[in-house]
Amino acid sequence: MASIRWMVPGNPQHDAQVGRAVEVVTQVLASYGLHGHAALHATRVLRSGLHGFVSLEGMGGFALELDQDASFDWFLEAFSAICLLSSAESATLSRRNEAPQKE
Repeated sequence: MASIRWMVPGNPQHDAQVGRAVEVVTQVLASYGLHGHAALHATRVLRSGLHGFVSLEGMGGFALELDQDASFDWFLEAFSAICLLSSAESATLSRRNEAPQKE
């Protein structure tokens, strides 16, 4: 289960590498307009999806004669679509929260 932990106590080199990866993901998500909690949720979705895909692939869980790289491309496209939809939803919610309240 150690591979699931994102920080390893007492391993500053690992922590620094994780920090750099998080920076890259944060910058990519910002390009979709995702910040704060929305970016954290998107990061969890990405991490979970990547972990699941890699775990299944490593265990031979993709037994069908179908291009695994194409399946991974589908995963990335689906994640991108989720980010675009989430960004649009976040923008709508922000506009609603900024709009003057009617009395």
